[in-house]
Amino acid sequence: TARHSTARHSTAQCGPAQRCAAQRGAARVQQALLRRLLDECRQIDARILLAGAPDSRHPALRRAGVPTATQVRGNLGRRMCHHLNAVTAHGSAAVLLGTDGADLSASHIQRALDQLADSADFVLQPSNDGGYVLIGARKPIRGALAGVDWSSGREARQTAAQLRRQGQLSLLPGRCLDVDWPEDYRCARRRDLLPPLPGGQRVTRPTR
Repeated sequence: TARHSTARHSTAQCGPAQRCAAQRGAARVQQALLRRLLDECRQIDARILLAGAPDSRHPALRRAGVPTATQVRGNLGRRMCHHLNAVTAHGSAAVLLGTDGADLSASHIQRALDQLADSADFVLQPSNDGGYVLIGARKPIRGALAGVDWSSGREARQTAAQLRRQGQLSLLPGRCLDVDWPEDYRCARRRDLLPPLPGGQRVTRPTR
């Protein structure tokens, strides 16, 4: 299952034309991330479901060429657990991916599925910002990850603690690049993970 998430890139103080250009740039980054992740998913022998928020009718999702679903209401933990538990309740393993993992690859996904097929009840792939870009399970997750402080930099540690109380957890090695801010995009560009934005479009950090 691939999870669609909206890029958090926005614009600093600037005029209306610059704001529109920055927002288009952020949207193009998100679309590029989605395309590359789906390319990686298609290398794996698994069913793909693309879950969108606030709904699955966005043109970028409909163009993806895979089944789509709308995420349920609630925080990130509730939404992720809903889709994972819908699969694991029927005895199958599920892996949920964040589209903003710029270097999340088919090998990461296959390793997660292999761990779940072997002895792990849950798997996590940490990211560089303290969160994670992949969570997998072979049995339902209880509690909808309540108590995890989302967007805090502590998500991986807090989620791992909860999952360890429910079964055997496998933490996959390394830390993937999570593209949340312009500097993350520039890092992905330097590593040739994402294409350049056309027409001089920019993605800038929002004003706090």
